[in-house]
Amino acid sequence: VSTQSTGPNYDRSLYVVERLWATSHDGARVPISLVRRKSDVGKVQKLWMYGYCSYGLCKDPRFDSRVVSLMDRGWAYAIVHGRGSSTCGRTWYDDAGKFLNKRNTFLDFVAAGEHLVANKITAHDLMAIEGRSAGGLLVGASLNLKPDLCKVAVNCVGFVDVVQTMLDESIPLTVLEYEEWGNPNIEKFFKVSAKRNLSALFFHRCL
Repeated sequence: VSTQSTGPNYDRSLYVVERLWATSHDGARVPISLVRRKSDVGKVQKLWMYGYCSYGLCKDPRFDSRVVSLMDRGWAYAIVHGRGSSTCGRTWYDDAGKFLNKRNTFLDFVAAGEHLVANKITAHDLMAIEGRSAGGLLVGASLNLKPDLCKVAVNCVGFVDVVQTMLDESIPLTVLEYEEWGNPNIEKFFKVSAKRNLSALFFHRCL
């Protein structure tokens, strides 16, 4: 059995990993990986929620010393495995998580946050959300749908203007992106850009 090195002074008995299931807007059950200190179970605590959910890629839970540091400072950490990944099979991506079904990805992420709040694991004003690249689009779109989802949003190199990025077919790799987002030169795909669907509601602290 291959194991990952955890570094010095790490005591796994102090932490617990859980698989939770949120119910999304259409009844789909969305898996969430949650880790926290055992001593924090039963408490409403600060929570860092991460999502990517694109290109059929799975963000499998693994040891991360940064997450351990967060937990030792009173945080829980969650990964949302929404549609757009292939965590629940290839159809989770092919049929339900790309092109004009991409909205499912964003609604799954919001549903996961709501589930964590409803089950008194965290509260909206104790939650931070994070996404990178396509995950940054997830964060931006989720805030458009529910600006009060979290207290803090971290959007790292967010791919928030899909349309502008893909209009020039001469840019390397652009045409390959059509397989995920659709061709923005076709009107029905042009409308999906997060930057063109900003709400007028106030956003909290965003990085």
